Amino acid sequence: MNIANTYNQSRKYKIFKRLFILTVIVPNILELLLMNRFPLPGGFGFLILVILSLYYIPVASIFGRSIFVTETVIAPHGVKGILLSVIFYSVPYLLWWIFIIRPRNK
Repeated sequence: MNIANTYNQSRKYKIFKRLFILTVIVPNILELLLMNRFPLPGGFGFLILVILSLYYIPVASIFGRSIFVTETVIAPHGVKGILLSVIFYSVPYLLWWIFIIRPRNK
C-alpha cells in the first residue's frame, strides 16, 4: 500500500464515522433523552420530536403501530423502536463498510 492509498482509506473512514454518528447515533440518543423526559434547553423538545418524526417515518411504516407511536408525532414506543431504527439505519453503513471502505487484500 502506498501513502496516497492509505490517506484515501483514512479519509473514507473519517467521513464514514461522522456520517454514521450524525445519522444513526445522534437522532436515537436525542429520542432516548426525550423519552426519559430529559429537559432540553429553551424548550426545544417538541420541535426536536417533530423533526425526529420525519426520521422515523420509514421505520414506522415498515414495523407498524405496535412499536411506534403515530398520534401527534411518530416516535418509538420504548427501547424496541430505538433498536429497530438503529438497525434499520445501520444497514446502509454496513454495506458501505463491506463494499467500499474495507481494505482489500492484494
